[in-house]
Amino acid sequence: IFRSLKKPISLCAEAQLDADGRLSFS
Repeated sequence: IFRSLKKPISLCAEAQLDADGRLSFS
């Protein structure tokens, strides 16, 4: 699931999560 979403929201998600608490996206 995240694999597909990670593509479009990669920059947004990575940046947001990174600043929020670094989730398990990368």
